[in-house]
Amino acid sequence: MTGDLGELLTYPFMQRALVAALLLGLVCPLLGSVVVIRRMAYFSDAVAHFALPGIAIALAFNWDMGLFLTFFCIAIALIIFWIKDHSPVATDALIGVFSSGAIAAGVVLMSNSDGGQAQVMGFLFGDILAVNNQDLGLLSLMTAAVGLFMVLTFRAQILINFHPDLAQVNQIPVERINYIFIFLLAWVVATAIKVVGALLITAFLVVPGAFARQNAQSFTQMLWIGPLIGVTGAVIGVLASAVLDIPSGPMIVLVLVACFLGSVLTGQIRTFHS
Repeated sequence: MTGDLGELLTYPFMQRALVAALLLGLVCPLLGSVVVIRRMAYFSDAVAHFALPGIAIALAFNWDMGLFLTFFCIAIALIIFWIKDHSPVATDALIGVFSSGAIAAGVVLMSNSDGGQAQVMGFLFGDILAVNNQDLGLLSLMTAAVGLFMVLTFRAQILINFHPDLAQVNQIPVERINYIFIFLLAWVVATAIKVVGALLITAFLVVPGAFARQNAQSFTQMLWIGPLIGVTGAVIGVLASAVLDIPSGPMIVLVLVACFLGSVLTGQIRTFHS
């Protein structure tokens, strides 16, 4: 098995897959930690669900799937967030309406689409081995943008996430920061769909963030524990999927879930013995 893995690592597609796993393992938990704190898992899930009609539209007009999906998901995310801020309807109910509507629209549009099943399956479940150099360039740019945003807004994020009233008193531009965060979140979701798949991207965002929340004592610790477990799970998942010849996206998520469950179990054992 070791020999097989060593041989696989010599192939450019495998090297690109590991770099993509490293970048997404860094960037997803950075935003995922905030998603967990703000309880926005359903929001990212709704954006991922809108990938379904986005895929169908791109196929119907023969547009570039990745590019259209990025703009489509960002636009939808900003619209949903704006409606959430200006609607009396409860957030979970509103997101549930959008999420179910997106799935229904996707199914209807895809039922009238000719061909493209392989592309659809790839975007639903991900294929990190199909990542090319252009994808790596976009992933690098996205990672740098998210990292810069988190550094520049770090102090503001602490107030916004834990003391929103105090953030308003201190005249922090909460709305502007929130909209930039939603923009970046949708960008990450749309980009990571190619790797992890639309059905699993929420788990890739939330599980490392939940692991960090379980083990961190502060927001600062969350921002390094999350990426650490994200990178570890992503790289191990890619290597295991290559050796075992199974889909990479589900394998990455399974590794991350196993890490989280192990953390919860360890915490329970410690609590029991104390």
